[in-house]
Amino acid sequence: MQRNRTQKIFDTWRKENRHRFTYPMYLNGNRRHGRYRLSFAGITPEIRLHLVPSNFGVWAYVKTGRSGGDGLVEFDVLEERHPVTRKYYCGFCTEPIYYDTRSELWIKHSFEPLLEWMNENFQPGKWLCLYGTDEWIHSVKILNESEMLQHRDNLEKYDFYCAMPVVKTKGGRVIVKKL
Repeated sequence: MQRNRTQKIFDTWRKENRHRFTYPMYLNGNRRHGRYRLSFAGITPEIRLHLVPSNFGVWAYVKTGRSGGDGLVEFDVLEERHPVTRKYYCGFCTEPIYYDTRSELWIKHSFEPLLEWMNENFQPGKWLCLYGTDEWIHSVKILNESEMLQHRDNLEKYDFYCAMPVVKTKGGRVIVKKL
């Protein structure tokens, strides 16, 4: 993500589309060197959005021994420009879609899919599931409750570590640990 331009595009888009977010974002920490983190009001604090020059994605972090988490989903763009038409496209895509502006590329290729993903996954009844050990979390997923219970009850197959509700509840956070 290019340091200033893409952050400005994201900030403008986020403000213009604030009404479309079920759970609003807020800055979590300082913006430095083209990087910043956003958290979500009403969502477990272990889930954060990271914007850095080389990566744009949603990550889950939990304090464990050496490693605390993994990426949930990424919306990366390798910003390229066609030499003749001067239109923007993503260099990661095998069949690129061309956009007239850098803003249009980022909004349609990353920010809109992020919003769709968030509104689909940030719902009551969804669980943030972590897989690994006390020393190493090697993967994370968001599952519905029945899938989470299936993973919890079949530890050897899934290497289940713990789960917590994605949406915070008034009674506090429930954590389901390995049995």
